[in-house]
Amino acid sequence: MENTLQLEVLETGRELLARADKINRRSCLFSRSYWEEKVLDMVMRREALKIQLLRYIDTFPALKTYNQRLGHLVQYLSDERVLKEKIIRLLFILLKTHPIPLNILYGLATSAGVSFFAHKFIAGTSPREAFHYINRLIRKQMTCTLDILGEAVLSEKEADEYAQRYVDLLENVGRMLKENSTSFQLNVSVKPSSFYSQFKPSAPEKTADRVCERLYLIMKKAKELNAFVNLDVEQYDYREVTLRIFEKIAFDDEFKDYPHLGMVIQAYLKDALPFTLRVIELARRRQSPFTVRLVKGAYWDYEIINARQLEWEIPVYVEKWQTDARFEQLTRILLDNFPQVRLAIGSHNVRSISYAMAYAHKKGIRKSDLEFQLLYGMGDDIKAAIVEMGCPLRVYAPYGDLIPGMAYLVRRILENTSNESFLRQRSAGRMAAEELLCNPLDLAKDENERTQFISIPQ
Repeated sequence: MENTLQLEVLETGRELLARADKINRRSCLFSRSYWEEKVLDMVMRREALKIQLLRYIDTFPALKTYNQRLGHLVQYLSDERVLKEKIIRLLFILLKTHPIPLNILYGLATSAGVSFFAHKFIAGTSPREAFHYINRLIRKQMTCTLDILGEAVLSEKEADEYAQRYVDLLENVGRMLKENSTSFQLNVSVKPSSFYSQFKPSAPEKTADRVCERLYLIMKKAKELNAFVNLDVEQYDYREVTLRIFEKIAFDDEFKDYPHLGMVIQAYLKDALPFTLRVIELARRRQSPFTVRLVKGAYWDYEIINARQLEWEIPVYVEKWQTDARFEQLTRILLDNFPQVRLAIGSHNVRSISYAMAYAHKKGIRKSDLEFQLLYGMGDDIKAAIVEMGCPLRVYAPYGDLIPGMAYLVRRILENTSNESFLRQRSAGRMAAEELLCNPLDLAKDENERTQFISIPQ
């Protein structure tokens, strides 16, 4: 049975890659997305340059004048490893030759460059832009979830404002959709830590209560509009209190029958399996099903650095194959519990996508009942290929101002240009289909290590 499944995974993956490559070949040389990919790959495959540019992008919101922007850019690019690049040496020659007249020009150029990266990964800054983006997706037979940027609030006033922005977004975009007779279910993703300035895992009850006070406002507006609300999971030490918040919402008298609710499970955590079993038990106790977005996890660097600084055990897998193997195991478990749990696969990895498709087919689950969620600005050919294969595709679309979005922006660029990134390996033509689709369990050191990603505790 397992061999049959693996063969179907390979067959599905090859079809997905073939469709994506065909879509890529159809890309127009004059399309903006084509050149965005080319520029991003050209800059980011240079490791030293990538690091210094990301540091510059991270400081950019605090730089108010052209001279400040130029001065900081020169400082970051003065790294001896970066100066080995011909284009950087040419830039410095021009600066030394014409330092004053070019200050404004370089300041404008750096502003344009940062905006380019921002718009590559951030969908819009206003409800009107969000509405237009939704319409573009509808034409491509896709949907989206909107995530308002801003992961930390410093005061209760900021927390109130952040919650109100979600209410306003739902109301304004919902009104535009209604006025244009657009059949589209609004979908938003929220970060619980942004709803309370004193968000503390050490005080879970108080934290959950204060977060829910603001989250209830969003849920009421969502229910009024029949919209979907997904609770994102952030760093590891926030996970338990986030689950508590989700449970309070899921079993609240007003929302316990509301099906348009979801949460996230991160496969890169070493205890992701028992956590998933707890979530499934929660689903069995609830009167209405909810959605689980299964992801690999976006805080890998933070979790490792934080654990080492505090001399704690590292909570995440340090080898990529382990996360991939756990992801497949959790995919099986969650699909085994359909329809009480509805699964959304949040991954750009073609092996992970193909595995979910193949296992759902084995279980007799319709394509329309398995959703795939991919990031805005990444893997557009894979998105289109998934749609061609008849599966629902939702784009995770960050929305909001550039300044609070910088942390997200830098994280997405790092993810998009990682040496181990599926997208990077594929676009660089480094890996054959067989390598991209290989079973992660084949990398296990021994049978005992392999078994922990196969067996499920009773």
